[in-house]
Amino acid sequence: MKIKMKQKKQTLVTSIIIATLVLSFLQLGVMADNTTQTSQFFIKQSTSMTKTISQQCNNNRILNNKIISKSTYDDAKIILDTDFDEFHPSMCQHSSGSLFTTFELSVDGSFDYYPEYIFSQDNGASWEEIGYFEDTLGAEYTTMAVNEKVAASAPVSPISAEGETWIITMPIDNPSDMQGGSWDWSDYNIGPFEYPSIACFNPPDDSGDWNFGAAAFTGYFGFDGADANGVGWVLYQSDESGGGSISWMNDEEGNPLQDFIHTDITIDDLTDICYSIYDSSSDPNLVIRTDLFGEWDDGYHVDGANYIIGNDVDNLLYPAIAAYDDIVVIVASSNGNIVCYFSDDGLETISQSVVAYDAEYPDIELGPDQSTFVCSYQKNGVLFAKSSSDGGGSWESENQFADNVNQGWRTAKLFQGLSEVSCVWEDLRQDDIDIYYGTASDIAAPVIEIESVSGGFGISAVVKNTGTADASDIDWGITCEGGVFVGSEKTGTIDHLSPGQSTTIKTGFIFGIGNTAVNFKVGAISKESTGKILLCFVLGLS
Repeated sequence: MKIKMKQKKQTLVTSIIIATLVLSFLQLGVMADNTTQTSQFFIKQSTSMTKTISQQCNNNRILNNKIISKSTYDDAKIILDTDFDEFHPSMCQHSSGSLFTTFELSVDGSFDYYPEYIFSQDNGASWEEIGYFEDTLGAEYTTMAVNEKVAASAPVSPISAEGETWIITMPIDNPSDMQGGSWDWSDYNIGPFEYPSIACFNPPDDSGDWNFGAAAFTGYFGFDGADANGVGWVLYQSDESGGGSISWMNDEEGNPLQDFIHTDITIDDLTDICYSIYDSSSDPNLVIRTDLFGEWDDGYHVDGANYIIGNDVDNLLYPAIAAYDDIVVIVASSNGNIVCYFSDDGLETISQSVVAYDAEYPDIELGPDQSTFVCSYQKNGVLFAKSSSDGGGSWESENQFADNVNQGWRTAKLFQGLSEVSCVWEDLRQDDIDIYYGTASDIAAPVIEIESVSGGFGISAVVKNTGTADASDIDWGITCEGGVFVGSEKTGTIDHLSPGQSTTIKTGFIFGIGNTAVNFKVGAISKESTGKILLCFVLGLS
């Protein structure tokens, strides 16, 4: 069934609701086949949002890499200290080193709070405010994720606009140009929504900034006489002009699955499979939904299988999920312990391990080496982490990396750093709740940087591995736009760079005249420069 509505003025994208009615069963690694049905609603995105700058952040409250002497962990840094409490931080880091952070900010000490956004383009040495959207009043538990082009979040609020979802994006090269747009589902008696999560990926078709990834959340479903609370949703954009999809799961009789609470979502960047996971207030098991983000069917991602994990007895709560190359690692709280379900074949088979005893509120993150998984958890206001190098089968010794933590779900959130897995958390060491971050687990990984660029007879760049592991087979390219008649593009591959080693990449012979814009790309890192070409000589690059 399809219902079309008139488009309203907007900034970002239009939206399509596509309901995915799928269910299969998995208990302790045994999976049953599933059947799939779909139905679709079509609506358009509502008005765009206006960014606001917070007086709290303007008032010199962003503390640029200040290390607090009271910390017992020497790399714990405070990001923000306002006169009031800040809650539920989330952070992500681009491969260039840029950091993006969101958290709930009270602008005047009242119960009015918004997801605030700040960023750093120098790996955390200094921070700048982007702002917040007044439309997102009351949005909680907002998370962030990043791909090569944008950082993104998907806040939802049960207060300011009960039927709306938002997508907010920040360009990597100009984060202050933050854009926000919303979808209002209230005409279909859908919403309010709660407990959002977001995942970004690098689409295999290089489709553009619009194809950022997906968001998951829970919320009310009242369409066509239904009355279901806690339905699990997945939202993504489906085309450049703004088409989108929001979908949910039904049981075999066509009734929406309900009573879900918390969510998490991740996208396997090698297989392009999206995994969203939900716990429940009425069922001790976890439900996992998959979507094939590398495949399209008439403008929508192809539905994957769905799974139930658990033993029907032990309550599994606060799930978190990470995946890479069909290795899927899930952690959850169970009877006061942290348990892990893991698979090396995309959930076709599943095994179980125990991460920690007498602990709560786990999180999971893939390391920058693409093989180490790090799990964090809380014990009486103290943050710990363990690492697994075998895809969740075993866990190394416990690392305590923060104390004075405001214990609870989403009061601490892991993120992948350049050569570590780090964490951002609510900290209680001062008079109010402030936002801190620090290293949860060091990971040996290469970090590629473009140290310098130069002209002369041709164009060159110095590339260095500043990480802690070898790098190999690094593709690079130098492209000139304008002014070049001969030699406007050069590509190659760096065979190997040891930690600390540098090499120079060059275009070779260039001939032209006039101004040119030069793009350097090395692996996932890019750099822009401008210069002037005078026959075969290049001037002014820096």
